[in-house]
Amino acid sequence: MKWAAFFTEDGTFTVGSHPVPARGREEIVAGATRTVEQLRAQGIARRHWLGMADISAESGGEGEGEGYALRVRSYALVFQITAADGPTLRSSTTCEDVLVPDGDSWLIKSRLVVTDAPD
Repeated sequence: MKWAAFFTEDGTFTVGSHPVPARGREEIVAGATRTVEQLRAQGIARRHWLGMADISAESGGEGEGEGYALRVRSYALVFQITAADGPTLRSSTTCEDVLVPDGDSWLIKSRLVVTDAPD
């Protein structure tokens, strides 16, 4: 899972439908790998489209490396693809990320994914 390399070594990945967050890059990779393998066994592929990003800078807090962090809020559409049905929209979610500096780049310190529901 290449995308997991964008998390800090101690990063967290929390999905609202799971009671316990994945902690650390290794656990995030293991969980994502299991999910992909289970879906493949069912003939399912998933793709995510992220958009409408709102980015704000903050000092202190979780961005301890350089004393600041970026908070990124975005929407993600999750598509499920099967041979029988083709691509269908599975869910709409909101992502809340905290990014911290890592040299010339940024890493995800935490990600919270919540499935959208009517108020």
